[in-house]
Amino acid sequence: MSSDIFKILRCRCGWQRRDREPAAEIPACPKCGGEPKYSKKWYMKVLVDGKRHIEAVSRHRRHVESAIAKAEAEIFYDRYKINGEEQPLLSQAIDNTYQEKWKRNKDGERSKARAEKIKAILGDIPLDQIDKAAYRKIVVHFEAAKAEDSTINRYLATLKTILRRHKCDYSFLELFNEDDGRIHVLSPQEEQQIVGILRDRSLRRWPVRQNYYDEFADAVIVLVDTGMRVGELLKLPARDVNPATNLITIWINKADKPRSVPMTDRVRAILEPRLEKERLFVLTQEQIGQAWKHVRLHTKNSDPDFVPHALRHTCATRLLEAGVDIYTVKEWLGHKTIQTTLRYVHLMPGRLAAAAASLQAYVNKSST
Repeated sequence: MSSDIFKILRCRCGWQRRDREPAAEIPACPKCGGEPKYSKKWYMKVLVDGKRHIEAVSRHRRHVESAIAKAEAEIFYDRYKINGEEQPLLSQAIDNTYQEKWKRNKDGERSKARAEKIKAILGDIPLDQIDKAAYRKIVVHFEAAKAEDSTINRYLATLKTILRRHKCDYSFLELFNEDDGRIHVLSPQEEQQIVGILRDRSLRRWPVRQNYYDEFADAVIVLVDTGMRVGELLKLPARDVNPATNLITIWINKADKPRSVPMTDRVRAILEPRLEKERLFVLTQEQIGQAWKHVRLHTKNSDPDFVPHALRHTCATRLLEAGVDIYTVKEWLGHKTIQTTLRYVHLMPGRLAAAAASLQAYVNKSST
């Protein structure tokens, strides 16, 4: 099996040749002396046993390279299936999946890292040796490390992707039932307490080294009022804040779908003085972790769900309690599905009573 990528250099007289890389200086046509030109598109050809198997054409070389990788993988595994050759090793399967799928994804490097972790647990074994026993070995390893069910599921989903793309059985991979996740909603009093603790210099063990607590106090307010994820806020450049429209545009996010959220008065007051900077908040995840430990210590809150992500939960719940419809909340938070947003509905104990009151008011009005 062989493959080739090339552009075609053509002349009006009919002469042509294939070049894998366009020449810096185009030579004159050897047939008529004219000026040949390169095709605008890249061409791909895959030969199997000397016979043409597939061709592809695209203006972008990377698209053609991707098509070649996919074609070669399909040919290899089809031939394996016919000839009964050995399955590829896990390391080879990881590399194939990375080139064909993960390399082009935003979280591709994380997926590859999880796959490498699985290889470290199982060893570099052929894919046909990954069975129920291998599944149990992975689960036992992560349970011993006290990993959460959601974490184990991410590794199992990564392994499932590898097996599926290599046409192997993955029916034995059973994902764990996850709970609703970390749902902790702050009351206005808790929010004020957190901000107060972060701003109180007398509570700091090293006042100079911990001066970033003030910046994180501002970040807490922004996170509560916008519902942004911590990572989204840390990557947010000043140019994506538009005071004229009063909107923050979040281009880089988990759903890989840009969204805009409005600014409250206090968010605007915090962000406007920072618009001269390239980055609005110069904080690291490690600093945020240390600041949150400081908050936990002085609030004496041992709830495992009391984490920075609770600021996002708080925003979602406050929007729903304020009467904002759930589909608007979904777009505000950037959820991919409405099911994710529905997790917050059960946190509103008065919603059924309010619905009953509305129904009763309608009945009373209709009967008069």
